[in-house]
Amino acid sequence: MRGWGDDALLDSYHSERHPVGRAVLRSSGAIIRLAMIRPRWGRAARNTLAGLLPRLPPARAAVAGSISAIGFRYPAPRGADRRVGVRVPNLALRTGRLYDALHGGRFVLVGDAGELTLPAQVDAVAPARPLDRLLLVRPDGYLGWVGTAEQFPAWARDYFRT
Repeated sequence: MRGWGDDALLDSYHSERHPVGRAVLRSSGAIIRLAMIRPRWGRAARNTLAGLLPRLPPARAAVAGSISAIGFRYPAPRGADRRVGVRVPNLALRTGRLYDALHGGRFVLVGDAGELTLPAQVDAVAPARPLDRLLLVRPDGYLGWVGTAEQFPAWARDYFRT
């Protein structure tokens, strides 16, 4: 945390990340059990399904998201925008792509922040196309907050140590 997150941020780690780890362990266990199927009819059914699933985009996305753990959605706080907690796509920025901006391991604020003074832990970037709200993307690529510049300071005071 390098001294900038408050204690509540560290306390949230288990409740937030433990369900993700549990889901990844379940899916990897299921994959191993499928690979080890012994009856001939079970292997035939597995092989048939394995050939069909990649042809169905929703199934393909669900399997890939489950195996990689990036398909997981974190619960949003009460009253938060419905998008909070989802993995943010690799948005086009005026100077590259969002995932490149996240390489520094810092929060990234996407949008026109105007005269907003940001905490030192947040990098501001301009999207290639205007957005209706500011997006605060966590270092792990998940959306942590959505709102206007006027709403940001109160939220930031609670989250970051200054």
